[in-house]
Amino acid sequence: MTEIRRKHWSESDQEAIRHQLHRILNSGPFHQSQRRQRFLEYLVNETLAGRSDRLKGYNVALEVFDRPKTFDPTVDPLVRIEAARLREKLREYYGTEGQSDLIHIDLPKGTYTPHIEFRHEGAPQIAREKGRPTHEVSSSVPSVAVLPFDDLSAEQNLGYLGDGVAEDIITALSRFPDLVVVARSSSFAYKGRAVDVRQVGKELGIGYVVEGSVRKDGDKLRIVSQLINTKNGEHVWAERFDRAGTNPWELQDEVTGMIVSAMTGETGALMQAQYRQAWAKGATTLEEYDYYLRGHEQYMKYTKEEIERSGEIWREGLTKFPSSALLKVAIGWHHFGRVLVFASDDPPADVRTAGELARQVLANEHLSPQVAREANWLMSFVLVQEKDFDGALAAVNTTVALAPYDTFMLSSLMIPLVQIGRPDQALQWADQTAARDPALGWFYNRNRGWAHLVLGRFGEAVDALKQTEYSDAHLLLAIAYVRLGRLAEARAEVGKMLKINPAITLQAWRLRYSFRDPAILDRYALDLVQAGLPKT
Repeated sequence: MTEIRRKHWSESDQEAIRHQLHRILNSGPFHQSQRRQRFLEYLVNETLAGRSDRLKGYNVALEVFDRPKTFDPTVDPLVRIEAARLREKLREYYGTEGQSDLIHIDLPKGTYTPHIEFRHEGAPQIAREKGRPTHEVSSSVPSVAVLPFDDLSAEQNLGYLGDGVAEDIITALSRFPDLVVVARSSSFAYKGRAVDVRQVGKELGIGYVVEGSVRKDGDKLRIVSQLINTKNGEHVWAERFDRAGTNPWELQDEVTGMIVSAMTGETGALMQAQYRQAWAKGATTLEEYDYYLRGHEQYMKYTKEEIERSGEIWREGLTKFPSSALLKVAIGWHHFGRVLVFASDDPPADVRTAGELARQVLANEHLSPQVAREANWLMSFVLVQEKDFDGALAAVNTTVALAPYDTFMLSSLMIPLVQIGRPDQALQWADQTAARDPALGWFYNRNRGWAHLVLGRFGEAVDALKQTEYSDAHLLLAIAYVRLGRLAEARAEVGKMLKINPAITLQAWRLRYSFRDPAILDRYALDLVQAGLPKT
């Protein structure tokens, strides 16, 4: 995928972009709105003419929406609202008629300058609202509809914000490969109607509904969101977000991120609901995805016993569904999980098995997005152990492209990033995760601590690692203390680690890691010896 910058635009590039603009303006989402057509045409033409620096809210209001020179964009949100609508219509176009277009025109938040990309044949498709994709697994992944959020303000002037929150949630959920998300055009048909979510579930063929409300009192904004099971009307999850501020767009972004994170990912409300459904089924009725869910719940407990149990469940499922790519990659995770928690009797052999299974799965040309993500995620860890750091980075990037809003996954991928030599990027991901999902502190703080260690910021490493006991956090904290000259505290941390895992040794710890710069591991191994960790 290539971004075409203005100084590189040839005449043929500009002609192709204008041709793409013409296609969009005459498409279903645009052809009935001259106002929307005029807005997009103005933004693209000004950008092609090299005048993108003039694309400010004030100028757009005067040139496109015929507002007077007294227009104040800080008071009147017209342009921001229209930009949000335009952004949504572009997503709708590229999710339907424009799926295979090789030129992508987007309008990023926070700017009125279009983002233009020339796409190569075979390049991964951009995020878009999902209809009903056919998944490889034999039992459906969760399906969700997001209804417009009700405006409960006294003045009834927050409809745009309720719609915006719902639209942003749809966009974010659409980037999760293990969810099916109903398009905005379907879920927004219920706007302004009193609905029974059970009926919505039947009409749209979905298992869950997200609904909510917005209310504003002075500079205080309250957004309430809830996730409801459409089969029985039960509330799976609900939360209230109170925020103060004068910029509703920033508040919308912040709250949307937290709502999506609470519902999704490896530890979210949707996954917890799926676990309950899988365990409620009898052994004779289990399907492929049920086996995956049962094993996944055990795996996520991250103990030696539960990781072994996950492997048993997944292998049992594979005997019933021997061609299941999902269960094969899950078993690969089982083998690598044994290495991650220092429970493997033969770490190199487990890494080899994990790599073999991941490669078998990735050799399939027709993977579902969910399986592709799981396999690339696993390969990023395997390739680090194989010292193919460039390949590992490519696998990391592919994984993130498949699910960029998954905070648990981002926290996990900080581990290979640090070993690849990207600790600063890992810290950025830690900050993103902390803002969206503070409950994951046990995970991202451990990996944040590793990044600070590698960067030589030992005080900051201590601050992060004292907030978690996950995995070998005590050993990493011991390294930081040795570096700070606090040997007694370092020895105490090694003692805590040995109580948790009496069998852990320096040799086992070293086999868990592989750094692009091998001196890092050598240096910190000596620190652990000094802190009292047995060599063998």
